[in-house]
Amino acid sequence: MEKAGRARACLLLGAVLVSTPAAADPAGFYGGLSAGVGRVKGYDDARWRPVPAATVGYAFVSGLRPELELAYRHHREVDDATAESVMGNLWWDIWNEGYYFYVGGGAGNAWLDVDARNERASDSLAAWQVGLGLGGAVNEHLTVGLNYRHFETFQEPRFSAAGQSSRAGSRFEAQAFLVELRYFFGGGPQDPAPSVSVQPVRVVPVR
Repeated sequence: MEKAGRARACLLLGAVLVSTPAAADPAGFYGGLSAGVGRVKGYDDARWRPVPAATVGYAFVSGLRPELELAYRHHREVDDATAESVMGNLWWDIWNEGYYFYVGGGAGNAWLDVDARNERASDSLAAWQVGLGLGGAVNEHLTVGLNYRHFETFQEPRFSAAGQSSRAGSRFEAQAFLVELRYFFGGGPQDPAPSVSVQPVRVVPVR
């Protein structure tokens, strides 16, 4: 059922991209909202769960796109694990006739809360992620795309049990597939001003 749902979402996104007319490549400041499914590694019963995210950034005409991302990941079955993260990302967009592919990564901080096997971890850790995606421009202000993220902390979270504190056996690691809408506010690189031809001034001698 879950695989069928993901397949239908991908088909729907593909239909939107195919039916979207080519538009000028958006640039400038933007805000984005993403929603999809994610999974935390290391749980035998881990299932794909909803993952929301919000972004703000600036797209340069060169293709570089620095971005600030807020995301929330939650897994709850027998065990419980949540991660709230703030990441600074740098993506590289490759545009072609209104469609784009991008790749890049980022680093930031994650606030973890994990309950597993009667142990509890609540920790703040540095984290990193890599990602890629593709999509298209609906118009000069709006894009729609499909993103993949691999997210991981640099260290293992610290568990506390029976008055003792120790590192967990593995780092917090998760992956996610997201559908993203980005809205560009304008104010990016403008078309060069039309050149104005200046006719030479003819000097007429005074007699």
